[in-house]
Amino acid sequence: MLERVSRQDGFLRGTLPMWKKLLLVAGVVTVAAIVVKKVKAAGEERALWHEATTPAEDVR
Repeated sequence: MLERVSRQDGFLRGTLPMWKKLLLVAGVVTVAAIVVKKVKAAGEERALWHEATTPAEDVR
């Protein structure tokens, strides 16, 4: 006999509803975008500090 599987049984077996998968993917993409933005900003700030603290060339 085949038993009908309820949605909860499917969830407990490791399958997630589509909206939860989309929410998870959206969260991962958001975190990745924030990390990329912070790394880029840190690099730009480092370059600015390098430019500000490096002695200027004497162009006579």
